[in-house]
Amino acid sequence: MAAARGTGPSILRLGRMMQGGRTLLTVPLLLFLGFVFLYPIGSMLLRSFKVDAVVDTLPGVTGALAGGAEVPSDAIFLLLAIDLRAADSTAVATAGSTLNYFEPRLRSLLIASAKVVRDLPPEEAAKRLAEDGRWHRPEVWDALRELSHRYTPAYYRRVADLSWEDGQPKPGIYSLIYVRSFWMALVVTASAVGIGYPLAYMISKQPARRAALMVFLVMVPFWTSLLARTASWLIIFQKDGPLNTLLLALGAVDAPLELLFTRGAVYAAMIHVMIPFVTLPVHATMRGIPPEQMRAATSLGAHPYEAFWRVYVPQTLPAVGASALLVFTMTLGLYVVPLLLGGAGDQMISYNIASHTLQTGNWGIAAALASGLLVMTLAICGLYGALAARRSLRMVRG
Repeated sequence: MAAARGTGPSILRLGRMMQGGRTLLTVPLLLFLGFVFLYPIGSMLLRSFKVDAVVDTLPGVTGALAGGAEVPSDAIFLLLAIDLRAADSTAVATAGSTLNYFEPRLRSLLIASAKVVRDLPPEEAAKRLAEDGRWHRPEVWDALRELSHRYTPAYYRRVADLSWEDGQPKPGIYSLIYVRSFWMALVVTASAVGIGYPLAYMISKQPARRAALMVFLVMVPFWTSLLARTASWLIIFQKDGPLNTLLLALGAVDAPLELLFTRGAVYAAMIHVMIPFVTLPVHATMRGIPPEQMRAATSLGAHPYEAFWRVYVPQTLPAVGASALLVFTMTLGLYVVPLLLGGAGDQMISYNIASHTLQTGNWGIAAALASGLLVMTLAICGLYGALAARRSLRMVRG
């Protein structure tokens, strides 16, 4: 009896030790995710509202503007002269580049003014700056005032770019690109589901060996580089490519069609990429549906089509919804396909993010665009989760 009593605490201690060991095994994974996933995203999001260059280079001017100082005035020009004389040329160029995103030609004005006042006394330097008419433009001071705080929503205001015309809101260029991206992602998602669902159903009704072969053919795109697949479509859609050659041979067209750099080419390539992400999970769900259910429904008087829509399809909806959400979010982030196959009016928001990051170096605008895309995607995922939970609750109550 005493031995049995002593064994109980030992087993509990052993269980706690094993649980602690399993927890420790997850630490490397969590550190890895934090380093390669959370930290880069956090750093990128921070760039969308943290602007250091202007405040660090022009502390006197930005401090006065943040306090509501009147511009332009002698006091402001004196502070500007003192700041420009104290700043080194690299800092002035960096601050000018940041300001240039909000007011063109402000970088060159800042650099030229810094050179003018470099060796002058502060009062004389302020006088020289006040004599320059370019410093009297309201747009210059609006840009400086907008960036007079270290943390500012200026980039988000630039991305929103909402103006009013004849009393009606007029969306800016980025708003239109967001709408275009979501519309293209919606079209691709609907098309992928429309093609992938019947394909998955057909595979599920085949004998085991033939079904395995068809699944293998569906999975082939996973083993091919996205760039290689896109290049293949680039060849297919050329004027003298296989598709135009076939259409001419069949007499369907009299002259080669302009297929490249069109929205249709982008849709075709993106749907080709996304079909496996619908077919495979839906097919896995269909394989788990007992065929006896359909036979039972028809034996009870239901028409085969009615049995299909009321018995079979509802059981596949969770897989369809999850696949559609996956395809939608992945399509929003596609960059290579629209870049190679689409025209200027077919580029998605990912192209603008990459363009500001790699070409113009405007990390603030790129981060704000990425933040907006992230928030919208999370909202869609949250909406899907709420709808799925509501459906599950309805099924439990029913």
